[in-house]
Amino acid sequence: MIRTMLRSSLVTLAFLFLPTLASAQNLTIDLTPGPSDEAAGTQVVRSTIQNPKPTAVSLVAFEIYSHPARVVTVSGNGWECWDAEPGHQICHLATPIDPGATNTADFTLQLPLKAGRTRVTAVTRWNEPVAVFDTLDLVMYRRFVVTQNGDDGKGSLRDAIQSLNVENACRTEPCRIDFAIDGDINVLSPLPPVTAVDLLIDGESKIDIRGDALTAGEGLQIDSPSVTIRGLSVSRFPFSGIAIHPPSPVFGNTHFVFEHNRLIENGHRGLVILPGFAYGSIDSNDFERNGRSGLFVAGKQSPGFLLAPAVTVTNNRVIDNGASGMVFGPVSDGALVSNNVISGNRDFGVAIGTNVRNMRVESNVITDNGISAIDIGLDGATRVTTIRSAKFDAETGRTTISGTGPAISYGTYTQVLYASDAPGDVQELAGSVVAVPNTGEFTAVLERDLRGKYISAITMRTINADGSLIYDTSELSNAIRVQ
Repeated sequence: MIRTMLRSSLVTLAFLFLPTLASAQNLTIDLTPGPSDEAAGTQVVRSTIQNPKPTAVSLVAFEIYSHPARVVTVSGNGWECWDAEPGHQICHLATPIDPGATNTADFTLQLPLKAGRTRVTAVTRWNEPVAVFDTLDLVMYRRFVVTQNGDDGKGSLRDAIQSLNVENACRTEPCRIDFAIDGDINVLSPLPPVTAVDLLIDGESKIDIRGDALTAGEGLQIDSPSVTIRGLSVSRFPFSGIAIHPPSPVFGNTHFVFEHNRLIENGHRGLVILPGFAYGSIDSNDFERNGRSGLFVAGKQSPGFLLAPAVTVTNNRVIDNGASGMVFGPVSDGALVSNNVISGNRDFGVAIGTNVRNMRVESNVITDNGISAIDIGLDGATRVTTIRSAKFDAETGRTTISGTGPAISYGTYTQVLYASDAPGDVQELAGSVVAVPNTGEFTAVLERDLRGKYISAITMRTINADGSLIYDTSELSNAIRVQ
């Protein structure tokens, strides 16, 4: 009886450890997009399987799922595939994959229309109880190409927008504006709003859309439920450089991606997201010398209570704007503002309206702004944390910082500490410490010499709600020079 139980236990342990041991040398699968044929509505997806094992591997099963596109041809050494059902292919690889070798196969997908979005997932399993998979999201666009730099006429930017707006297919399918030119496009009268339902504008960092000749108007007005804008320079328009108009909530939320753009010297703001329901990312842009704020998020982004910020603002340069660097309106659903350089703006670095929720400002460089680094309520300094002392101990090589923040009976207050060359700035993340809940007291011991630096803190309140974290940031504390 004991021998039988022991044998059973060993078998159970073997099955428990088998996936772990096998995973140390799992096959890998990688899906990458290949050539596309816009006229035919086809897209190639390449599957690459690599065998890191010391022995050859024969695949037991390989399946590829695609919706709404369908696999129409497969090319690869030793591959044979057949339809299990529409959008689901089962494949067989006749030849083993040698140790350290790779095997590639090209799957040609046919979209039901000439443009659209599709998700591709491939799963493979071999003669072990483990499987690997990869997923790829693909978009095929209808293209509208700008071929000349003039303000009007065939091939102009204005013509591309007008053509896209009246194209019935752009009400249901992804459409894009590309540029076969470089240099300046001088706009002589306001451009029409862009209304495609799923839009990409890609300037490839070679186009500057300029509004020097206008006395009123914005650069680009976007009325699309889904929009990606990248690689554009928009400058010198009397009003804002780019304005995104979210639709009525009846038509859903607007999703936007705004990356690698330059908005410079526009009369009002660089980028403005007007009131409505919208969410998305703003990454790696330059907002410089605009008459008012570089970035303005005007209002509410979600019809419900979000457990994550509606907007992520990361890796941007927000420099020398005529009001605050970034403004989040009084009923905004919040944002993650991280790893930005926000400097030289006339008013606040980051201005946050009253009643804004779920606002997380961390790991930025915020310096030389006219009033303060962060303001909540647009009413000047309202400090919630006081740094009492900041001292370096040469014997231990440590800097000890202590202070008092708000007391809290639920959730957590974390003091995020910054070291700067001048009081009122946020330059270098020095460390963080969780405050004592009922008193707000905190002491941080940092393993570094910070003598001569000014230490200040941003208080981050964290509430764990239904397994998700909600954050709220504070204004900057007082600053103390490390002795």
